[in-house]
Amino acid sequence: MISDNDIKKLKTVFATKNDLKLFATKDDLKRFATKDDLEELELRVAKSFEETQKHILALTEVVTNLDKKFVTRDEFVTFEDHILGEIKKLFDENIVRSEHRREIDDHERRITKLERVAFSN
Repeated sequence: MISDNDIKKLKTVFATKNDLKLFATKDDLKRFATKDDLEELELRVAKSFEETQKHILALTEVVTNLDKKFVTRDEFVTFEDHILGEIKKLFDENIVRSEHRREIDDHERRITKLERVAFSN
């Protein structure tokens, strides 16, 4: 016959219905971006970064050739604003990329924990 002490021991060893409610369901996990989704986004950002680098190189060439042209102050200020805008874009994209890397790492840790729990039972 099973005693009350045995039941208490079983409750500490096995997950209860309330314990299992704390785990994410398959539907909950579908809402998160997958590793592939985040890697695809990272590739798109890298491609955009490369395009921005090409623009900066072109702008650098224009700056190099400034001594060959007469440039008004307004044109130079506009050019300077454009360069600062490109630098800000690069900075923002770098921040987004690092945030995605942190999300990927967090998801990998969570998945590993779930796999350990699933395979340990």
